Amino acid sequence: MALLVPGGRLICTVHRDVWDEGGFGAGLEALTAGGVAVLRSREADRLFEDDDEPTGWYLVVEKLPA
Repeated sequence: MALLVPGGRLICTVHRDVWDEGGFGAGLEALTAGGVAVLRSREADRLFEDDDEPTGWYLVVEKLPA
């Protein structure tokens, strides 16, 4: 989030293993609870063409003004 200006958006994909075991979900929750960012969109989907089911999330996270 340090690289974003207030109102800037991080648009990314996150694999479910990184979300859970890698701590991405917990880190994002801390940022939103601390008023640093807001989660604008989180959609589960396949990240790779050969995936049979959703394997992660497509995210839009917005940095809030300080």
